[in-house]
Amino acid sequence: MKKVLDLMSLNATNHTYSLQKWKILEEAMKGISEDDYAEFDLRDSIDKMFDGFVQWGITNGTDGILHPQPTPDDNVNHNGSDYWDGMSNYLEHYLTPMGVDDDIIDGASKVQIQQPCNYNSNIAYYSSMLSLWKGDGINDHAWSIPRGVKNLLAASFGTLGSGSAFFHGSGTQLGCRIDNAPIGHIALTAYQAAVSSLVYDEVVTHVMPKEEMVNGTKMGTRVINEFVNIFQQQSVFEWDDSILTLNQYFQGDYKLTFAAIVTLNARLELPSRVGDLLLKFLCQVFGFDQTMTDFLFKGYDTRLQTLLLTSPQLSSSDKRVLLKRGLGVLVKIGYAMTWQEELFVGPWLDSPGANKIGALVMPLVNAAADELTGIRPWG
Repeated sequence: MKKVLDLMSLNATNHTYSLQKWKILEEAMKGISEDDYAEFDLRDSIDKMFDGFVQWGITNGTDGILHPQPTPDDNVNHNGSDYWDGMSNYLEHYLTPMGVDDDIIDGASKVQIQQPCNYNSNIAYYSSMLSLWKGDGINDHAWSIPRGVKNLLAASFGTLGSGSAFFHGSGTQLGCRIDNAPIGHIALTAYQAAVSSLVYDEVVTHVMPKEEMVNGTKMGTRVINEFVNIFQQQSVFEWDDSILTLNQYFQGDYKLTFAAIVTLNARLELPSRVGDLLLKFLCQVFGFDQTMTDFLFKGYDTRLQTLLLTSPQLSSSDKRVLLKRGLGVLVKIGYAMTWQEELFVGPWLDSPGANKIGALVMPLVNAAADELTGIRPWG
């Protein structure tokens, strides 16, 4: 892992990854893994995620085994069909070797990174991981969830760093799945922690229609543990099947979970009419079809409002705090989606001048959002 971070840092700054930061990162991964909530060795798992990334890049996803029968369309076939270099239609796409030579990582010169800027930027996820884990008392006061849950969220940021690097480095279907999964885990686990004080309702807790629970359900904390263990225990050629199997037990569409988080905040803080308008706008922005929209309004929201009626009412001061924090989160997510997720498509996305302005403004946006949430980033 340290070698990969060194290469990322060299590509971005011409310097290897800070040894001081690495020691803190090692301490964090060790501490997270030793937590009572954790059932994995995070350092070992992330090491093996990056090992698998290099292996897939060198072999182009070919495991050397004859596969006479094609796998289903939504599975990865290990015969090279999930090919490297699947991002030629993206705005950022220029092939760059993972390393100029093989001195740091054996085979790095043979691994062609598809989106070097996006790939290298994933190093920032480890700062997010440290912000959650190493509070130094700065952020701990702002959390009302168990520290063990917070540590599992931190672990997910660790897997997201390597998972997103896999996707933006390779453009593969497997990489996309590993990239998207931790986002869903983080969103669902944080949301479930937020509603844990409400009377249990399976639809509200899992943000999933009952008819989709045929295989049973698993809480986000359970999913994180099993997901991290996939990489620690299995070959890269087994990851896809295992992730698909795990996905059957929870609602992994993070856009729907984001919508549930916004709905929860709206129903706690805003007048009913304003909340309705906000949810309708959200459904349009996320591109929800009628089935998903109906579930959010009729299946989820009605149940949530019933539960909230039986729970203690928030004071005006608590509502103001929640509203500020919610706005801070929306500011960051909205700004990120404006530039990366292409939900808001416009000429600024491929305009060099607009991108430079966007980069200059980003620290100011983040600082304003941090002021609203009260959470300060590590480092």
